[in-house]
Amino acid sequence: MRLKSTVSLVLLWSMLAAVIPGQAMGMVQSAPPPAPDLFGIATQDFRTDLPLFQSKTGQYPSLYQLFWNIEAGWPVAWAPGLLDELSAMGVTPYVEVNTAGGDTAAYQDFVAGNLDGDLAAMVSMLATWLNADTDHRMVIAPFAEPNLPEHPWGGDPAGAIKSYKKVRQAFLDAGLGGDKVRFAWSVNGGISNGLTYADYYPGDPVVDVIGLSKLNRNNPWKDFDTIIGGYIDQIQGELSTTKPILVSQTGSVVEDGDRDQWLRDMFRSLAADEQVIGAIYFNRDKFEGGKANDYRIIKNGTVDPVVVAELGGWSAPAAASWLFDGRLDAWVAAREAAFQLSGGFLDSVGSIFAADIGWLAANGITKGCSTKLFCPSAPVTRGQMAAFLVRALALPPSTADTFTDDDGSVFEADIQALAAAGITFGCRASEYCPTKVVTRGQMAAFLRRAFESSIVIGEPVSFTDDDGSVFEADIRWLSGSGITRGCAADLYCPTAPVTRGQMAAFLHRAMG
Repeated sequence: MRLKSTVSLVLLWSMLAAVIPGQAMGMVQSAPPPAPDLFGIATQDFRTDLPLFQSKTGQYPSLYQLFWNIEAGWPVAWAPGLLDELSAMGVTPYVEVNTAGGDTAAYQDFVAGNLDGDLAAMVSMLATWLNADTDHRMVIAPFAEPNLPEHPWGGDPAGAIKSYKKVRQAFLDAGLGGDKVRFAWSVNGGISNGLTYADYYPGDPVVDVIGLSKLNRNNPWKDFDTIIGGYIDQIQGELSTTKPILVSQTGSVVEDGDRDQWLRDMFRSLAADEQVIGAIYFNRDKFEGGKANDYRIIKNGTVDPVVVAELGGWSAPAAASWLFDGRLDAWVAAREAAFQLSGGFLDSVGSIFAADIGWLAANGITKGCSTKLFCPSAPVTRGQMAAFLVRALALPPSTADTFTDDDGSVFEADIQALAAAGITFGCRASEYCPTKVVTRGQMAAFLRRAFESSIVIGEPVSFTDDDGSVFEADIRWLSGSGITRGCAADLYCPTAPVTRGQMAAFLHRAMG
């Protein structure tokens, strides 16, 4: 998971304003507020459990999870009263809307349009409730966990996407906008049948919040970051780096593990991830998989003391208004602009080299060090440097086998092209040293040979630490070209390694 400290929206906003003044976020002058940390509950008896929770923690949960089926009988008399009680507590309903679990015929009826009247009746009732008070709002999660085969809509990506969109459109047709209803698409952590999250995802335009559900059933015991962290990384890599993520269902049993530590990790890990806006805890005692699994943190008239201790750092229930009052949209737009600036790399947002890295990506000079990552603080190897320069200069391939130590290297063709262009003479006779790190002195030589004919030189900076260096003339050329002003006052640091972020800046200045 990506830590909040590495992606500060305030920092991003200042960067955007510096790069594209007057354009970021349609002339808005201040950074959007950061996302909240919302704690929610799914429990069987909210009338008892929520007041108890409030009495022990000092606040109600922000969200309360409900599970409603699209079926005959809507509107129902009890639903508005239930919603009124939650609203009176300041709790925002989070409602999973599906056809009955396990009822394949009901799902097929919905897909065929046979339940359209029942859906319309449900939406009409909810619209009446939502429009009755300015504080009435809810999150709707249609056809959750479409990747789980035990659901009738599970394993049917096209049908699940169509069903999600159908429910969403029914609310929109009732005149319910983002100030009243937000839509969550929720996936289970597990994936099967060779499919990916992207196969089930209905798309950013129709999703406000990405939900993720996963429980620790102790089969075997898994710590929280193992249960959730990898799946959040997967969502960020496959789906979106800009949409808020809500852990829409999680919880842990007690047996055979340290549940206290699991809960502490839940609160602290999720609060630290800038893209995550909270979690809904599954406060149920449930028989599943052939055994009783008790996930409850509200039990026997008390609340787990770890929850009481850790919840204080999370947002008050009123912070759920962030979802509906325009701040969510501003936050997403800011992230979209920031990731666009940094080339879409997760680890480059907030870097002082973000704009340089984005330029590198936009010009096809880099695809990153892995999916969604650029590794800006990693050192540049000589092999990587060859690839960067060959792509930047569009150098033609060469069949000359100049060096003996690049055979089998993924950069062999780039190294051959670089040598043929006269930009490198190797690290020693007949060797290029492709895995060695590029120093700042070597970088000066690479860039001088590559760009000397195309850059006008001005007055060089005088450095005190390059006297006697074999790269002194190259360093003087580099500073005279305006590509560098050194590593510190009067210093160039010729023997220091060059990071990938620094390399992006060097190339951007040389070519931009």
